[in-house]
Amino acid sequence: QRSAPSSSGLNTLSLRIRQHTKNAYYVAQFLAQHPAIERIFYPALPSHPQYEIYKKQGGASGMCSYILNKNANVRQFLISLKLCTVAVSLGGCETLIESPALMTHRSTLYANETNEQMSENLI
Repeated sequence: QRSAPSSSGLNTLSLRIRQHTKNAYYVAQFLAQHPAIERIFYPALPSHPQYEIYKKQGGASGMCSYILNKNANVRQFLISLKLCTVAVSLGGCETLIESPALMTHRSTLYANETNEQMSENLI
């Protein structure tokens, strides 16, 4: 009886994932052209370093990341959003956004100077 609610949505899962991925692609395309964005990470974009791998594997996901320009105020950007919830999670159905430098990886941001540093403006 417990599995009934979760199994009832399985018949539409592929449709929902397809739309989820399509929406992420549109967002990534928009952000790639936006002047406030320094760099975008989404494998379905031809500018992504692993674009050829993406084409062979046949799909992306509903997640993308990007780096705001250096002069951006990340906190203000997150606070100003209307359609996204600032939170850390995977696997939910909400539209979430996070800043690893402010939320999940602050203590490791500069832990190893020999590795490429995570941008403080990564979203």
